[in-house]
Amino acid sequence: MNLAPLRWSRLAKLDVLLATTLVLLAIGMASPYFLGRLRHESAKDKRPYTVEEVGALHLRLQAADNCEKGLWSACLSKLDDAKTLDPAGDSAEYVQNARRVAGRMLESASTTDASRH
Repeated sequence: MNLAPLRWSRLAKLDVLLATTLVLLAIGMASPYFLGRLRHESAKDKRPYTVEEVGALHLRLQAADNCEKGLWSACLSKLDDAKTLDPAGDSAEYVQNARRVAGRMLESASTTDASRH
């Protein structure tokens, strides 16, 4: 039994090097094709924002800031202003959650004020 380490011939080493090079070259050449297809498919769904949508987004950010500060009526007011500019954006989950929280906080504040008097 021969226990000497397996020695690769120069030809076998060259074959492995050539095969590896061809595989890497094929991957390198195919990558732009597949990346281009991914980019093209995702571009179909995107469209530029309208001026109204950008203005509504700005108002919604201001509303979120007011909600964080506990200014509930100002928060709802900004959300209402944003809804006039972009009615479709008002259906977003975060907008509905902000409206719900601000409404509840205003209700609890009014019931607390009414119970004090």
